[in-house]
Amino acid sequence: MLYSVEYQIIQKNYKMKNIQKLIILVIVTFLGFAIISCQEKKEKKNNTEVNIDDLENDFSSGKLIYEQQCMVCHQKDGNGNVVFPSLLNAKLLKDKEATVKQIKFGFENMPPFPDLSNQQIADLINYISNSWGNSFGKISAKEVENALK
Repeated sequence: MLYSVEYQIIQKNYKMKNIQKLIILVIVTFLGFAIISCQEKKEKKNNTEVNIDDLENDFSSGKLIYEQQCMVCHQKDGNGNVVFPSLLNAKLLKDKEATVKQIKFGFENMPPFPDLSNQQIADLINYISNSWGNSFGKISAKEVENALK
């Protein structure tokens, strides 16, 4: 009988050790896959080539300026209202020099934005000129500077 009790204890300990080993094996396997996955993502990120066209089409700075300075009047979707014109397919956007001057100095109901830098004006024009179905091209900060001379 004593032999039987000792045998049962040994058998329980053996089962517990196997369960512990199994749990450890599962955890180590999971961590291994997690580490491999992170390494693959890191390698993909490091090997990603920068596409200059994507950088040039990033209008986030202009969008932020629009949201802070223009959206109240011209609306979020650029449709404008009774007082302020729509920016959708606005012919003025074709004339970059006139657009630069209108933003910097104002025009009719539009207030001036003299504190915007040349780069900020370029970013804003690039966002407006290429949003909501518009495709009026881009302008550089240097071109803004030249338009203001």
